[in-house]
Formats: sequence, structure tokens, C-alpha cells
Amino acid sequence: MPPYRDIYANSKKYATLMQPVSDAIHQFEGDRPSIGQVLKVQRALDAHFAEFDKQNPDMMVKPRGNKEAVGVQSVYEQRRGSTLSNVLVPLAHALDPINFVQLNGGDNWFPPFHELSKEERKDARKLAAEVYAGNGEGATEEDRRADKEMLSEWGTLALMGVPDDCKEHMEVLTARKTVESKAGNSTTVSVQIAGIEARLMFWSQHMSVQYPALANVADRVLRMHTTTCAAERNWSLWGNIFSKARNRLAQERAEKLIYIRQNDDSNKGKGSRLSDEEVVMTLLAAEDEKSARV
Repeated sequence: MPPYRDIYANSKKYATLMQPVSDAIHQFEGDRPSIGQVLKVQRALDAHFAEFDKQNPDMMVKPRGNKEAVGVQSVYEQRRGSTLSNVLVPLAHALDPINFVQLNGGDNWFPPFHELSKEERKDARKLAAEVYAGNGEGATEEDRRADKEMLSEWGTLALMGVPDDCKEHMEVLTARKTVESKAGNSTTVSVQIAGIEARLMFWSQHMSVQYPALANVADRVLRMHTTTCAAERNWSLWGNIFSKARNRLAQERAEKLIYIRQNDDSNKGKGSRLSDEEVVMTLLAAEDEKSARV
């Protein structure tokens, strides 16, 4: 590690090193981060750190417990392996329709299986089978039959691609736009347009006809969040609503109040947020309606 007196002299190198990391954090700490985009970011960071180590061999680091100094890429791979599922990420990448591609100049669309290694494809397919039916100890004969059904769909999708009646949706789902990044050196980046709701709807309403098992897996996998940021944002709301002055508030009602407050669409506009009284009235009205139905 360079001595402290050299930190300012190397500040530009540190900024170059950390800018892609900062961009990745901003991308995945949103309210609805996409797990289907993690693999691309991972590989971009892999390439970035490898190039940084190549250009800056004098900036090796010595992590705690290591006898020898190592490159930044080695540290990143070690941290990544302890925090991210190396199987779930490739599966989400393969099933996210915004990653589908047209191969060999054809007009059909295929999942990006070719972007995964042989080992990643094998592990992703195995995980998809487990998510859909479960094939571990104690699995029933029906589970094993469903497992084979899912694996058959996986192979069919790899060979045949998206059904003809679903192709019209692919141009919208895979559309991207170029935006300029103001952080660090001014660069342009390509970002996807389709939101997670449209991608889930593609599987549930269109692909589920021919690939019902894969649609079930895609719906469960693509709904997963990449970070806990969305949940952590609720902590302050819990403190505001479940306070000492309201310590007799039932947990079920407190959860409903939090849900209304967090998911209130009017929160997006400044000055249009619901008041506490309006939130409570909304909750009571919903409970009265539920009681009336019963």
C-alpha cells in the first residue's frame, strides 16, 4: 500500500479506480434494482479492475490475513464471492428479457445462454429446477416429473427461442437509450428502458403459454432485489409511526400504515405527501370495506 504521503499524489488513480464502483452502487441502490443486470456490471468491474492492476502494478494492497500484497481484482473477487450468489446471478441474467438477443442475424430472440460459461449454464439450469419443483432429499415423484418438465422447457427455449406470437414485444423490452454520465470523466452509457413490471408481464402473460415452468421460475427470480436498500428505507418510517407515544399500536396495523406510507404514489411529488391523518383514514376505510365484505 502506498504511504500516506503519497495518497494525494495518487488521488487521480483512486478516483479512476472507484468511479465504476460508485456507478454500480447508484444503479443497484434504487427502489427497484434489477437482478438481471448484475452479471453485466460484475463483468464490467472485473475488466476494469484487471486493467487497473495492469496499469498500476505499484498500487497493490495487502488485505487483513494475507501474507502477500495482491491486486485490486483479487480483493474484489474475494469480496464478491462472500456476498453474491454465483448461481442466482447467471440465472437471472438468462431469464431477464431485456438481455435476450438475436443470434447470427436471424429474426428470432434467444436468452443469452452463450454469454454464460458451461459451468454457469449447468448451475443455473439446476437452480431453476430447484426453484420450480425441488429435487433434493424427500422430493416426491410429482416433484421429479415437474423437474423434468422445467428442464425440457429450458432446452426448448435454448433451441427454438421466443415463440412467434411473442416476438413483437422484444423490440420494446430490449430497447435502450444513451445517456451522458456527468460523474468523473464525461462519458455516455447505454441503459435499458423497460421496467421490471413489463418484463414480469412478458413472462406471465405471453411466455407462460409455451413455457409455464420457466415463467414460474422467472417470476420468482426476477422479483428479487439486489440489495436491502428498499427495506432499510423503511426503518425511519417505523420510527416515526411506531413511536413511544403510540407504543400500544398493534403490529398488524403498524405494518399496514408503513405499507401505505411507503407505497403512496403521491410521495413522489414534493408537498403532496399524505398527512398522518389521511394515512390513518385510508387504513380505516380499507378495514371497513374488508369487514363489510365479510
